[in-house]
Amino acid sequence: MARKKYFSLEQKLAILDETKRLSLNKVAKLYQIDAKTIRAWKLILKYQGIHGLSYSYKRHYYSESKKKALVKEFNSSSESALVFAAK
Repeated sequence: MARKKYFSLEQKLAILDETKRLSLNKVAKLYQIDAKTIRAWKLILKYQGIHGLSYSYKRHYYSESKKKALVKEFNSSSESALVFAAK
């Protein structure tokens, strides 16, 4: 299994900028990234701003009531899971 690649904020922004000139699939192939990852970066940038693209690993712990509230909110929304998570 290949190692997961980590991209800096600057690299992510450059890759996203590249998608303005080339198709998403061409950019994904060029940088050997799944196109879903680039789509997720676009959504994160749209909904969370530039700080959402910064890599920071930390575990998030949510209470059971918070989890249930999020599931209920997701089920009542018409958004895809990817868009909902990005928000």
